[in-house]
Amino acid sequence: MFAGARWIAVDVTKDRLLFAWVGGTPLPEDGLAHIFDYLFASHTAAATRPMVQLAIALNAILQRKPRLLRIESGDGSEGGTIRLDLDRKGNAVLGTPEEYLAGTYLLAEFGRDWLPRFAGAEQTRESDLIEEACRYTPVPILLNGAAPFGYRASRDLVMPGVSEQVAFDDGQRRGVLGVPGQHIRDFQVEIVVGGVRVTSVPADELTGGPPLVGIICDDTLRKTADQSDIVRDAAWLRMRHALKTTLTRTMRRRYPRFEHPSLPNVPKDEPTSPARDEPAPAAVSPKPLPKVLDCVGPGDGGDLHTLQGLADDEPLFYVHPSAGDALRQALDPARFPHRVLVLDEGQVVTLRKRLKGRSISRLVAPSDADFVRTALAQGGDPVDVVMHTSLETEDGTIAGALRLRHHGAGPLPGWGDPGDGPVPLLVSHEARAALQRRLPLALRGVSVHFTCDEPPPKDLRPLAEALSTAVLEQGWRLAEALKGAGRPGDHRDFLARLLGVVVWPQLVETGQNAGVEPGLPASWPAAARPLLDTPLTTTSLTVRKLASLQGTASVHRLDSDAELDALEGLEQTLGMGHITSPALEGSSVLAVGWTRSRWRLISGWFPEADQRENLDVVAALLVLPTVTREPELPAGWRRAHSPGPGLLQIERVDVSNGRWRWSNAKSRLLRALEKTVPAKSARGPVSLRRAVERLRLARVQLSDDLEHVAAALGTKVARRGGLSHPDVRVLARHGMPLLEGTTVAMTCDELASVEERLGSRLALRFDDAPVLWADLLLDESDGWLLKERAHAPGLRATLGLRVPFDATTGVLVSSLDGFAAVPAVDVRQPCHGIAQLSGGGVQVTPEQLLSLLVARDRMYRRLRRGVEEHRWSGTEERAATQYLEAADVRTEQRAWKPAMGFFADHLEQVLGEGKRRLRRVHEEEHGPPVTDVKWKNVVALAANHPLVRRALGGERDARDLLMVEIFRVVAESEERPSILREGLVRLAAAH
Repeated sequence: MFAGARWIAVDVTKDRLLFAWVGGTPLPEDGLAHIFDYLFASHTAAATRPMVQLAIALNAILQRKPRLLRIESGDGSEGGTIRLDLDRKGNAVLGTPEEYLAGTYLLAEFGRDWLPRFAGAEQTRESDLIEEACRYTPVPILLNGAAPFGYRASRDLVMPGVSEQVAFDDGQRRGVLGVPGQHIRDFQVEIVVGGVRVTSVPADELTGGPPLVGIICDDTLRKTADQSDIVRDAAWLRMRHALKTTLTRTMRRRYPRFEHPSLPNVPKDEPTSPARDEPAPAAVSPKPLPKVLDCVGPGDGGDLHTLQGLADDEPLFYVHPSAGDALRQALDPARFPHRVLVLDEGQVVTLRKRLKGRSISRLVAPSDADFVRTALAQGGDPVDVVMHTSLETEDGTIAGALRLRHHGAGPLPGWGDPGDGPVPLLVSHEARAALQRRLPLALRGVSVHFTCDEPPPKDLRPLAEALSTAVLEQGWRLAEALKGAGRPGDHRDFLARLLGVVVWPQLVETGQNAGVEPGLPASWPAAARPLLDTPLTTTSLTVRKLASLQGTASVHRLDSDAELDALEGLEQTLGMGHITSPALEGSSVLAVGWTRSRWRLISGWFPEADQRENLDVVAALLVLPTVTREPELPAGWRRAHSPGPGLLQIERVDVSNGRWRWSNAKSRLLRALEKTVPAKSARGPVSLRRAVERLRLARVQLSDDLEHVAAALGTKVARRGGLSHPDVRVLARHGMPLLEGTTVAMTCDELASVEERLGSRLALRFDDAPVLWADLLLDESDGWLLKERAHAPGLRATLGLRVPFDATTGVLVSSLDGFAAVPAVDVRQPCHGIAQLSGGGVQVTPEQLLSLLVARDRMYRRLRRGVEEHRWSGTEERAATQYLEAADVRTEQRAWKPAMGFFADHLEQVLGEGKRRLRRVHEEEHGPPVTDVKWKNVVALAANHPLVRRALGGERDARDLLMVEIFRVVAESEERPSILREGLVRLAAAH
């Protein structure tokens, strides 16, 4: 403080202490050479006080006989940096450091090994002392890579909980005094010198008796020789005289007749009005904030709402608009990974008030940026994975270095708007930021930095989408790095969140009923498959174990509530309700009570201790967070029955024939549940996602009518008979979307409930485990008769025919958004396939779909030649023959009309009367094959377009593709995406 520090950093472990600061002037070389002479100099002289304090500190450290005691100080230049090494006896050796330094640091080591600067930390007694004694320091202190008192640089002091308080600041003394309320019993005034609390003075020493609390910061005071108290000398008396008016005004707020104790005069040999060390700070008037704040680097700093949404531990800095190029270059997001706003002092005053106490600190020089960046980079012990990669975008391929970083306990970089997602992303080139944003990936404590080899394109949105895909494709590498770094807690947390994003479920046949098999991204290597059996919690819960609980009445209990949040994404994907924790066991999703005439919502956990509000309730339905837990019931209540796993009906013991009343009230209950807003059920450990999933299952379990069940599932089955129709197929919910009117998405628990209602099994749309599609990508894998590759811009795909013959096939698309099926590929010629998209979304483009169809036909031509040439025998020969027979049957069942009227007929059938039809053909050869025109009910085809000519000529693949294009254009023109979905369903059914 006495040296003019702007930032202070302390890094302390059991074997090492590093104390550093930036700001002020470097320590003088001649002063360091004779540092211990300052022990006998004046302790209050402003010119020598920094050296006196340093000498006292070095003398104290030498008593512990450190292995190394070093001081470096400099102005950032070669000639302006010096080093002082002291041996255990205090002998000094001056030298020149290997690196130039802009700032000062003192390093003391007591261990056996040399440790690098800012090398991480443990909580030590010294750390505790700093947190206790330095909370009033008016400059930011970075302790072990964090800021325990915030990133502020403020002289303002406030005492929480004290209503009657008066702040003061005359430039030489600052602080706050207040009269304590009844809840405060310790009447003490803290005395601070040089930003460090030295002692606490009893209130009666200052007031003569009445209680007082406060903080007084006065750097003119002199400490005792042991540095533990203040000398009651002339400087102390001057302070008492200077604060007499402030103290009296404070005390009279509570004690109107208070009179300040009389004080002796200041000795004549001491000046009664000493010159101030610095002028009183000028008051700064607040200024309005712009709607969008400026920031250093590309993009903007967001608005006030953005800043209010920042994490509590995210540091916030600012520079004045007049900051020079050198400072702005040092603060480029590629160099300084924290949010830096461009504000003047008046705007800062307003912003501090609007952010309600959030620290915001000014950076005034490049040395500040270097110092803060170095100090903050140490607290989190980050783990990095860096790889050189090429990303495919719409504009071509962009190569560069991709770094995934897990920050541990350290703060995340301040890139982008937190409202867009939790993962900060930076794209840079040659240490200059080109894009900063957030990725909407549910990963905590992770940032992404992509350094382009060449200057990036102007439009970076496609690159950001490709980077999202790359993060998920390479995320398993970061999980392995965390495991190798010996960070089991971070490894489990990150892996659980990552798998919650990338795992996709598949319903499979397990014997008497269906089960769930988890799948991994198609881009992950086979070496990553053991992650499905890696423990994600301290109770050894794995993805495969959680999947095995689906469809059963079993749950897995966690020892910690903290693990519940990390597992929520994975639990939702596989099926919510099979994990419990101590907090969940004392919670409910919903409680509704029956009052003999109506159902009404009962707030909070039911039954509550105070039953006066529920005297009219004779029965209640409880929707529980898990499928098995039953709460402890109070006296006077009993368990009636369970309508399904995770549901419980309870009734008063004095109510007779409760089941009969329950059945009569059931229809009203379903209507009440349909109107229930899940957000009102989300409280405490019950998140919104948990409330949505549990209430959905409850409606399925309580509905007797299959139409109500379908409504609860959010589906409309395009067949008479609904869910009981033999053509209905079931797909895993949160697995993949499928554009088929006879396919219904359910969780395994929902499927078990529906099958119990039907009394029969439902057929699965896909009945193979996800690993089947992953094996398609392997060069050598058993169980395949033929494989065929397909390539298109942004798409890599492999199609295959299984051995033995498998009639339940599927072609899947894998991308950032998960998996989706492409039934148009296997609807006429059965096959399996997996396609990987480089960007976001799971919808293939017409060009990509055409490449898949061509690859499928190429594979079947190879199949037919192989059969004719007797290439196979035994099981393989039988499988080949069955595939050809199945393809012929499907083709006959879906015969095409090779005329333009086919398209018009199908448009009319799907869209209905009054919607758009094919009425006009234009003659353009170039451009899109299908366009919307201004005429009512008209969609135009380009007759000379190659795709249109091939489709009208009878080529099957071209007709497939043209129909997709027609429905896409119609859907966009009508702004009804459902038209596209229904049209594709009809298209698939027609051929």
